[in-house]
Amino acid sequence: MEEGLLDLLRGTAALTQLTGSRIYWGRRPQGRETLPAIVLTRLGGRRDSNLGGPSGLVDSLVQADIYATRYREAKRAARAVRDAVNGYSGDRSGTSFQLIAIANERDSTETAAAGEPVFRISIDLTLWHDE
Repeated sequence: MEEGLLDLLRGTAALTQLTGSRIYWGRRPQGRETLPAIVLTRLGGRRDSNLGGPSGLVDSLVQADIYATRYREAKRAARAVRDAVNGYSGDRSGTSFQLIAIANERDSTETAAAGEPVFRISIDLTLWHDE
């Protein structure tokens, strides 16, 4: 699932025009990192079962954190993420996505090491996919 979601996001021109290849799992590189950037974190998952046993589907929850030095840039990148994933179904990098949906969205601000503000938009994604 991780490779498939990364492939979907990096394959979206409207998003990569803003972030380039700066879409990461777990954490973004520190130091000379350019923003905007996106960090994906898997918050959890549940393997689906029915009366016949495991269905082979997983319901994963992924948080996409969009970081930018300007609020407008963060919002623009967040819209590109939403447009790329919300309602998506299809195959990417060996993962069959049944559905990707937006579960929640929130805005926040952090302070960078040099003291400047960094704006963060967090989008929680629900992904139904094969194992």
